[in-house]
Amino acid sequence: MKVNAQKNELQQLFLQLNFTQKIMEENYQEYKLIIMPNHVDFAFEVNNLLKEGWVLYGSPFSHLNETDGARLCQALTKSKKLEF
Repeated sequence: MKVNAQKNELQQLFLQLNFTQKIMEENYQEYKLIIMPNHVDFAFEVNNLLKEGWVLYGSPFSHLNETDGARLCQALTKSKKLEF
């Protein structure tokens, strides 16, 4: 009886680990932030990343500071398959 209980417990643990692996594989996201001063280079880079399967994450925004001036920014995400 004890062997069957241990076997059943191991099977349950295996199912839980397999389920956790599946969730991680489906939900893993890679993030990237593009920051550029020139709107032409910015648009070119964002378009290239979109062609590579990246997805816009939020709206583009600009950041202004006294030393560097204005910077255009865009966050992007891409689903990534984890391998175990």
